[in-house]
Amino acid sequence: MEVIQEKLKSIGVGIGSILGYIIILAGIVMTILILLTIFPGEVI
Repeated sequence: MEVIQEKLKSIGVGIGSILGYIIILAGIVMTILILLTIFPGEVI
């Protein structure tokens, strides 16, 4: 049973890190989109 728990724990950590990475990327994209709507053409 302990082997299964270790596997589940590692899978959970992997999913958590992937989700965190996606959330950070989404936040960056949203920030860029908001900046583009406030200052169209000036950011780039």
